Amino acid sequence: MQRERTLAARVVYDGIGLHSGKPVHMELAPAAPGMGIQFMRSDLPEALPVAATAAHVTATLRATTIGAGTLKFFTIEHLMSALHVHGVDNCLVLLDAEEPPVVDGSARTFFRLIAEAGTVEQDAERRVTVIDRVYRVDDGSHFIMALPYDGLRVSFTSLNEHPLIGVQYYDIEVTPEAYE
Repeated sequence: MQRERTLAARVVYDGIGLHSGKPVHMELAPAAPGMGIQFMRSDLPEALPVAATAAHVTATLRATTIGAGTLKFFTIEHLMSALHVHGVDNCLVLLDAEEPPVVDGSARTFFRLIAEAGTVEQDAERRVTVIDRVYRVDDGSHFIMALPYDGLRVSFTSLNEHPLIGVQYYDIEVTPEAYE
């Protein structure tokens, strides 16, 4: 049985939001078992946290946005991927703006902050999603598939008409070492 994990310590990072261009102070804090990943505005203490779940996704065009009511958090996908690769199930993300810092445009800084904090196992059984058959979503010109696999492997192909771009392909077994 796998156990849930959270951060072993709080970590802090200050930067600039990608879309807003505004300064943002971010804190990643340990969270209780079963809490999941929750985003909260530290500058809006009356606002309730927003769980980073599919039910709260409000937009996915060029970035992932979650929200509840009028409260929204933009461009969370890089931070979410870094939390995932470290196996973090429960974390409180405190922001004093509407999006995490852009840093260098990748998830490397987030990955390293989480590594710096470390993770600890919690006294709760982890809920694991198992892909037990082929899933495909197709919009006519693009598609994505999920296949059964023991681990996480991502293969990406992009066919571009522009001669300087052409066909792009990447395949990776997602492990902490490969991710970093």
